[in-house]
Amino acid sequence: KESVKVELAAKEGVVRYTQDGSEPTAASPEYSQPLVLSRSTLLKARTFLPNHASSGTGIETYTILDPDLANFSSNLPIIIINSFGRFISANNKSPISVRFINGKNGRTTLLGPADFDGRATANIRGYSTLRQPKNSMTIRLRDENGDKVKAGLFGLPKESDWVLYAPYSDKTLMRDALAYELSNAMGRYAPRTRFVEVYVDRNGARLSSQSDYMGVYVL
Repeated sequence: KESVKVELAAKEGVVRYTQDGSEPTAASPEYSQPLVLSRSTLLKARTFLPNHASSGTGIETYTILDPDLANFSSNLPIIIINSFGRFISANNKSPISVRFINGKNGRTTLLGPADFDGRATANIRGYSTLRQPKNSMTIRLRDENGDKVKAGLFGLPKESDWVLYAPYSDKTLMRDALAYELSNAMGRYAPRTRFVEVYVDRNGARLSSQSDYMGVYVL
């Protein structure tokens, strides 16, 4: 789609909203007509009523796809990370929206149902690999209040902290995952893994296969 039309409503009071990730305040734009979103947007809205405390914040992420992704599908699960223009670094936990999409009948599409679709924080992980063009990341799932929340992803047990390992120097993509699998098969502990395809929308525009596709990772 070229755009998405979003309607906001409240039983009483005035709805105010932001589209840059900041918290709505009494000075934020007042909702008066449907919002037309033509780029990926983190929309937040609150209701304000005179002589009353404001409502909680409603949050929703809208990811707009470039036409080149309309028919994309994969035989792997897909993860979409949206930092809305924020730089994801090694030193800070950047707020992000993240969607973990599981496949059906052996294929996964970007519009498929999600195991988790919500808020999180992310940072680049590693030391010697920081200069590589493909970085590993730590993702910590959060609820609307910023507290940790656990979710089971792609058949793995529920957890709040997840690693996206980037096997950049390993051109087979599978050495670590194979070692973990062999360890588990022998009855010893090792992390369980899933291969996934990852998109990172860093500029807050439209999700594109040319600029946002990061390749195959190990979750």
